[in-house]
Amino acid sequence: MDGINRRSLLAVAAMVFSVPMAVGQSPQIDRPGYETLPPGQVFGIVGRNVTGSDGADAGRLWDVLIDRDGEPRAVVIDYGGVLGVGRRKIAIAWKAVSFAPDDAAHPIRLMLTRRQMGTVPSFAYGSVPVTLGYGR
Repeated sequence: MDGINRRSLLAVAAMVFSVPMAVGQSPQIDRPGYETLPPGQVFGIVGRNVTGSDGADAGRLWDVLIDRDGEPRAVVIDYGGVLGVGRRKIAIAWKAVSFAPDDAAHPIRLMLTRRQMGTVPSFAYGSVPVTLGYGR
């Protein structure tokens, strides 16, 4: 066997023999300073589609805004437009957002309709005041 074939064979053998160990590993046990969460216990929200209170598509969750204490205050929604033209970002109060990770079709819901979202001023990062939509 030449050097290249031998290396390829060794690489494949290493992968084959390492898979059972990775699959058969026991779950991590919590240690001081660490917390292990089982699969399905966490849910990423940034980039997910958002549904309005009327069930219509309300855009995409772009960001989460936190206050100086590290508490979430608002979500930024990339909203509106057609084929990317006319889209804008708006800030919606954290209190006006609900999460349903078990609902694959609508995991993030707002307490506003698309029509109400149209009245919320555009959001801009920086030192300007942020106006939040509440959906009352």
